[in-house]
Amino acid sequence: MSKVNTRREYFESIKNSIKEAQDYLLIGVDVAKEKCDACFMLSSGRLLNKHFKFENTKEGFDSLREKITQYKEALSPKATVVGVETTGNFMIPLMHYLEEHKIYVVMVASLVTKRNRDTLDLSWNKNDVKDAWNIVDCIKQGKILYFNYPNVPYGDMRRLMTLYSRLSQERGKYKVRLQNNVLCITFPEFHQVFDEVSELVPMTILTRYPLPADIAKISEEKFIIDIVKHTDPTIKKSKLSRIHKLACESIGSKDESESLRYETRFTIQRINEITQVQEDMLKKVQSLTKDCEDYELLQTIPGVGPILAAIMITSIGDINNYRSSKQILKLAGLDLAQLQSGQFNGDIRISRRGKPSLRSAAYQAAMVAARNDSNLRMKYLNLLQKKEVLKGDKRKIIIAIACKILRIAYAIMKTKRPYNDDLHGLNKENNDSLNFSDKMEAVVDETSRVYLR
Repeated sequence: MSKVNTRREYFESIKNSIKEAQDYLLIGVDVAKEKCDACFMLSSGRLLNKHFKFENTKEGFDSLREKITQYKEALSPKATVVGVETTGNFMIPLMHYLEEHKIYVVMVASLVTKRNRDTLDLSWNKNDVKDAWNIVDCIKQGKILYFNYPNVPYGDMRRLMTLYSRLSQERGKYKVRLQNNVLCITFPEFHQVFDEVSELVPMTILTRYPLPADIAKISEEKFIIDIVKHTDPTIKKSKLSRIHKLACESIGSKDESESLRYETRFTIQRINEITQVQEDMLKKVQSLTKDCEDYELLQTIPGVGPILAAIMITSIGDINNYRSSKQILKLAGLDLAQLQSGQFNGDIRISRRGKPSLRSAAYQAAMVAARNDSNLRMKYLNLLQKKEVLKGDKRKIIIAIACKILRIAYAIMKTKRPYNDDLHGLNKENNDSLNFSDKMEAVVDETSRVYLR
């Protein structure tokens, strides 16, 4: 049985009642690097203070808290809510400070504030004072988001996985630079043997022999023995023989050889350094998840490994914040949306309004599961047979499988049960959360029907 999240319950009650309430104290804060602006308003619409400025320091935070206390003592509001726009990271210290002092905090999406700003005075004018006013006006309308306080170990895990993702992007840039800025000049034939240059063998070859002329200086036999010694004894010798032959006949440029040799080694060194840092980071994540049951359970889902499980955990957070798997799909931006007006009906597509990291993780898991897992692969093949597959349809089916994986993840995290091909026994115990055989089939059929009609 899932635990009751009191903060989430309180948020739901505030969100449902704030539009009709007349005696809530609302504070909108526009956070900046040095100085912040706050706007105080009653939920009835009465402006109390449109321009309260405080510094982004401990003394400034204390002054804001004292101002809130003054209004609370004078007005005795039924509830006090502080709202902050979801931009940048400057807001995090303030939100944590307010939470520590028992002042309830919510978030307002940047998209909402952007579209609501012009409605305040019918002007596109923008400044800090108006931004704070705009935020508190959004709160008054109930257009707020839940602030998920990053409790241990999710806070550290989230930060580490964000850094891991950035390092993956940086590593990808160096790989592209190695292929398109260096090898295309020095050794354009290299990709005929190794498509992926970041693997052990090609990286070793390029580290020890940055230029094809370096390979051509030694015999084929010595080259093969040297690479096998420093890599994998089981490697196909035919590949190394072909590399040696291509190096001897290479059309690569011999100009600027010293600078290209240096750039090759530097690029490979950066790729190796980033890879090592990422491996250390995953070990740290695993140490943080030793008491996190969901981390191990999620890895029982086909296609979900340690990295994808960590991304799912940090993106979803506390599963008790969600009432249904539909909220998880919306969090990932995999919920369906459509433009409709009068007789016009636009295409039904995924909204892409959620967290890209969660959406990407579900998609990657779906691609692996569709190739390897018996049940999900059978569903994938059945969907392919339902209609003649056109360009792009396979990708849409993978998205449908990704939706199914997220629903499975939601059910597993709710019930603390591992994934199993035969889930009928679990379905009898909890039809609402783990009705895989019926609900999961229906969701994939519905999604695929929308995409493939």
